[in-house]
Amino acid sequence: MIDTNVRFDRFDEPFTHYTTGPVIPSQDLKRLNAELPAEDLYRRQVKEGREFDKNYQMWLFDLAEDSLRLPATERLPQAWSELVDSLLSKEFTEWASDGLGIDLAACPLTLGLYRYGDRDYTTVSTAKLTKAMHWALYLNEDWAPEFGGRLNLWSARDAAEPAVEITPAGGTCAMFAPTEHTWHNIGKVTTGGQVERLTIMLEYWKPE
Repeated sequence: MIDTNVRFDRFDEPFTHYTTGPVIPSQDLKRLNAELPAEDLYRRQVKEGREFDKNYQMWLFDLAEDSLRLPATERLPQAWSELVDSLLSKEFTEWASDGLGIDLAACPLTLGLYRYGDRDYTTVSTAKLTKAMHWALYLNEDWAPEFGGRLNLWSARDAAEPAVEITPAGGTCAMFAPTEHTWHNIGKVTTGGQVERLTIMLEYWKPE
């Protein structure tokens, strides 16, 4: 399902990050949005309060751990099952490794499907430094600018405004290797409940 002919675009401000154009053909993106995974497959994730380094609200469905599908994925609609298989394939790993200039084959991969409903968000953080690559694959067929939910990249945690704003356009990707300076967050979703922001997070972990 993933188009491995798509190239990676590198940017070095405010820190090194990469984006791609659509990697999922439009007909497959339509299939994914036509039949969504059942809501009872997700668990609510909320962490709010000054005592936490990062605050957030979202829904999460765990798809894979240590590069292996989890049992609950047997309940996925066909298109979603095909997508998970594509993301765990050797072909995908080789394409990603070549495009990003990092050998991801030895990095355990975690896949999670995230739903961000109205007013869901994350606050600014760097991402865990034990990750080799932090990767977002955006899955909404359409995403209007007024829906919010952008990936914001910051030059510093306390900067007045983000240096870069990335709209979660359908089928595109954004990724970076976490460091102490990879400040980022997901802006508050403002859809009024009309639609939820759908993202698969690919988390490649550094080998132990």
